[in-house]
Amino acid sequence: MAGNGNKQTLSANGQTAWTRWRGPISISLKGNFGGGSAQIQVRDPNEVAENVTNAAFTAAADHLLDYPEQAINEVRVDLAAATGPSLRVWVQGDDYP
Repeated sequence: MAGNGNKQTLSANGQTAWTRWRGPISISLKGNFGGGSAQIQVRDPNEVAENVTNAAFTAAADHLLDYPEQAINEVRVDLAAATGPSLRVWVQGDDYP
């Protein structure tokens, strides 16, 4: 996996911007969740957001989306039910224009 990455911070309920990647994607969630929960989402072919995991994250975590090397996916993180969060989201992989 290349060292390309995208860092965003969520300071309220909502989503990070969609980012496009090729191959495996590493996602790191760090900081204050504000009592809320975060879901990693991918965009399906119909441009609908789909949760990647069955359970939402409520504490710092690292997650690997082990997609094949040539797979192209768009990913974001959705934070809900948080009060005063400062959630740092770092997504790493091979970026795809």
